[in-house]
Amino acid sequence: MSFLPLGALPQECEKELASLCHSLLHQSLLWSWDQGFCQALGSVHRDQNSLPSPRDGSSCSRTTELLQQLFPPLLDALQEPRSALTLPWPPGLAPLALGLCTLQTTLLWVLGRAQQHLAAWAPGSFLFLIQKDLPLLLHEAQALSNLVSKDSLALEVEQQLALQIQELTAQIQLLPEESLHLFAQECRKQATQGFELHMPRGRHWCLHLCPELPNVPSDYAGLVVRTVLQPVLQGLQGLPPTAQVPALSQVLTAILGAWLDHILSHRIRFSLQGALQLRQDFGVVREVLEEERWGLAPDLRQTLLMLSIFQQLDGALLCLLEQPLPRTRVHRRPLCCCACDEETMDLPSRSLNNLESLEPPLQPGAAPAQTTQLLSTLLRGGGPSPEAYLVGNQQAWLALRQHQHQHQYPRWHLPFLSCLEASPEP
Repeated sequence: MSFLPLGALPQECEKELASLCHSLLHQSLLWSWDQGFCQALGSVHRDQNSLPSPRDGSSCSRTTELLQQLFPPLLDALQEPRSALTLPWPPGLAPLALGLCTLQTTLLWVLGRAQQHLAAWAPGSFLFLIQKDLPLLLHEAQALSNLVSKDSLALEVEQQLALQIQELTAQIQLLPEESLHLFAQECRKQATQGFELHMPRGRHWCLHLCPELPNVPSDYAGLVVRTVLQPVLQGLQGLPPTAQVPALSQVLTAILGAWLDHILSHRIRFSLQGALQLRQDFGVVREVLEEERWGLAPDLRQTLLMLSIFQQLDGALLCLLEQPLPRTRVHRRPLCCCACDEETMDLPSRSLNNLESLEPPLQPGAAPAQTTQLLSTLLRGGGPSPEAYLVGNQQAWLALRQHQHQHQYPRWHLPFLSCLEASPEP
């Protein structure tokens, strides 16, 4: 069978043949979309009936690959010249209608899958979806939206479809921010439940000050913090720092915010020893971030530690530390009117405005350098004054101190009793 060259055909035949070729191409593109859409629906159905599982290092999920493959046929069909088609596109098969269907399916799948991951508390799978799957689908949606414009379409139904495509694309563009908001809510929920179950109350925080400062975190702190934070760190491994910062900022703010709210809502009271123990417990967060297995860059860790929630943490601690220390031994001056043996009396001191009291009393003659070092440690490197770190609800935290007020001793005004004033022990 031999074929005639295109130039040998009559002009009318060439026009019909070109129209037929464009029509066949158009139908093949739509057929390709239809086949891919059925495969994508099957993958979505399998996803909805399976629990989230850790990823194997692939660039994206299978469902994302199938949804992504639906867009090129639609883009090719939309770029075909309209005048080349002799027959109008059937409304049910028009690329605009199929594009709208693709976007609707994509949006519903991402939202549903994200909620499933959070409900099963699989932060690794959730972050994979948001950080790897979603950007690929968003890129395709934007490409489709850029091709359609209601001003360039003649039919009213096409203009309406184009408008809906642009609206859905705008919703998909908001998914990263909305997903992080849902993620933060679930992190806070998990942390709140953990503190409700495991954080002790009562005597654990009201012990008398010991000769040595607490140097080991309480068991509950590591349990709750690691349960919520470690899966997130594991899910973020391999992602660039720009992708890690938003998620880690949300989870750290959620954990520490839930911690502070738990203390306030249950009105847990703290002695000075308890406040120092709480400071040690808060340090678990920094310890987890500094573990080498997570591979967080020093600059990234420093950025995270500058979050406002850490300043609120320091402010709460400063409020709890503002209470009297155990009474210290001082010598009373001999009375002027008689010769008697030296006696001792107790005088209190404060701990916020006079932070040398946080050194072991505690050990007499503590060097000023130790005081400076302690203050620097408490404020993560020094800088602003303690007042700059006080939380907004300062009075609520001050009310949680076991010792609310400093004891005041009467001043002697009678001249012959002035010798009763106490002087510090040499």
